[in-house]
Amino acid sequence: MNGFIGIMSAILISAFMTAAMLSASANAFATRFNQLRHIDEVRSSVGAYSCAFAALEKFEEDSSYDPHESMLGLPFGNPSDGCLVHSLSVGTSSLSLSLEYRSGMATSSVAATAHLNPDGTLSPGPFIFGTSTPP
Repeated sequence: MNGFIGIMSAILISAFMTAAMLSASANAFATRFNQLRHIDEVRSSVGAYSCAFAALEKFEEDSSYDPHESMLGLPFGNPSDGCLVHSLSVGTSSLSLSLEYRSGMATSSVAATAHLNPDGTLSPGPFIFGTSTPP
């Protein structure tokens, strides 16, 4: 009978320790994936603003630039990252831009407005950005 109690005690302690280890391991995995998702969201947000500046620069170089649903290449990021310019509309005194940037598993959208000089060139003043929206 003493042997049976010893074996059962060892089995119960082993089961408890295994459950505790699996719980801690699952928690560590969840924490790490949350950190990776946050990093993707930050990269996506920064990339979206960079895309907006790149699109505005392209417009300044060529005022007939029409990005309609075009991918905008940037000199940074992974090859799987991408910047999709949805629209660029030019008014009499302002230019509006709408785009999204995908980085890893996150996507951020940005709307930007820039002021135009009377001759149609971009004003060196500040650009007005809408809120970047991670999913």
